[in-house]
This record gives sequence, C-alpha cells and structure tokens, in this order.
Amino acid sequence: MKEITLNIPGSWHEVSIKNFTRLTALSGKNPYEDTLIIISILSGEDIDSLRKLPATWLESYKIAEKLAFLQKDPPPVMPLDKFEINGNKYDVALNPSKWTAAQYLDYNAVLNESGSNKIARLIACFSIPEGKKYGEDYDFDHVVDEIFEYMPITIALGYSSFFHLQLKSFTKAIQRYTEKKKKKLTRRRVGRLFRKAEKEASTQSGIHS
Repeated sequence: MKEITLNIPGSWHEVSIKNFTRLTALSGKNPYEDTLIIISILSGEDIDSLRKLPATWLESYKIAEKLAFLQKDPPPVMPLDKFEINGNKYDVALNPSKWTAAQYLDYNAVLNESGSNKIARLIACFSIPEGKKYGEDYDFDHVVDEIFEYMPITIALGYSSFFHLQLKSFTKAIQRYTEKKKKKLTRRRVGRLFRKAEKEASTQSGIHS
C-alpha cells in the first residue's frame, strides 16, 4: 500500500479562503467521511487514497490533535496596507480619503452577489497591484482568483471586517444625502459625498495613512 505523508496546517493562518469555504460547505451528516474530506482539503491528498487506508490510521497520524484548531473560529488579523501573495505585491487602500467612487459602488455591487469567492471579490475592490490604479491596466478577476486561492482566511477576515465598518460610515452619509435631496446616485455625486464623509469616517476609527 502506498505510504502517505500528510502535510496538514497547524492553524487557521495556513488555511486559504478557498479551503475555508470548502470546509464550511461540509454537511456534517457523516463525521468519518467529513474527517476524510477535511484532511483531503487541508493536505491536498486525493480523497480516494485516504479512503483506502486502514480505519486505524486516523489515530496513528494523531489527526484529532492536528485538527484541533478547527474547533475555534479563525481569528481576524489586523489589516495592513500591503500584502504579497503568489509572488505578486498589492497595495491596499485602507484610508477612506484615497477611495474612489468606483470602488465604493463596486464594493456595494459585490455585496449583493453570491458565490464562494464573494469575500475575495470584496477585498479586491480595495487591493490594487503595486504600481497600478484601481480598475486600470490589470485584470480584476485575476486579482480575485489570487486572493481566493492564496490569501489566509485570517487575513481575509481582518480586511473584510475593516472595510465593512468603514463603508458603513460612507453609506450612512450617502443615505442622508439621498433622503434629503431625493436625488439619484451617480458616480459624480458619490465622489462629492466622499469628500464630505471621509473626515467623519477617518475620525471614527484608527485609519492607516
């Protein structure tokens, strides 16, 4: 029988967004089968190879001990204004004063989407390849794919929480504007609202400059 060497992550910091979404999609109806699937997802080992192993191998590999970190929720990591994944560097717009109307509108459009890569698409709205400007001269979907495939879920949750809190401040300002003026939103009007709301949003939280 083929000998299997399993390389299983020891913490959530080593689990990508992609693998996290696969883990959360498990049914929970068959604990043993789910355990095999979890090991397959985390180690990259073929599920059929795992099914052929003796039932006692789970104990010999100390699988329960290695998967203990899954019993806790992944802890969000403090967002940074730069990151590197798959050899590519990205600048992250953490300062609301540097956001564009396009980023705000795109982010809100993604909020209404569904799909396993939604969190990666939300993060991509504010993650720009080094040396580029948002939406110019690069493939947005490629950025999404890289974030989804390689970004640890702990880092992703940190960014997701940060952007959610910041965008709430802008959204409140925009809602007040539209209710008062009864005007339809355009990118130009959103841009004007940004100038009014950015000071308020920056004051409410510790923003990276």
